Amino acid sequence: MAMTTTIITDGVKVVQLDKTYLAVPITPHTLNEPITDDVQYKITIAKQKNKRSIQANAYCWSLCEQIAQQLSKDGQYTSKEDVYKSAVKDGGKFDYIVVVEAAKETFINSWTSRGIGWLVDELGACEEIPGSVILLLYYGTSVYNTEEMNRIIQCLNNELEPL
Repeated sequence: MAMTTTIITDGVKVVQLDKTYLAVPITPHTLNEPITDDVQYKITIAKQKNKRSIQANAYCWSLCEQIAQQLSKDGQYTSKEDVYKSAVKDGGKFDYIVVVEAAKETFINSWTSRGIGWLVDELGACEEIPGSVILLLYYGTSVYNTEEMNRIIQCLNNELEPL
């Protein structure tokens, strides 16, 4: 019979079955769920991505300011914040979520209070769940990794080029 040891750390349950280790993300459903031989498990190992740097963030805002100045030359003011929001929507990280209509405003206020780039677009009613709406959630660059931040910077550089 196999010897089993379970360790729970950083949101992951690590189970040792003899000399084999299985890492299972913890959710309320899986916290107390036993690992059994009759279930197939899939393990994914991915390269950890580094968080974006302070320098990349400063460069991003510098580009936003340069673009805002160029766009404001025609007499119509454009802020660097507006440029940043546009870049987040054009090339940023996003998710879809379905929210009950009654909770929509509370959710949107909570999401957008996280920072300038935490944006929400309402896409309309969810036909599958009556009384709910589909929201498109954009993440601010404070949670981006280097690859995601590079995409925003490339987006801004492409916008600045013809100006």
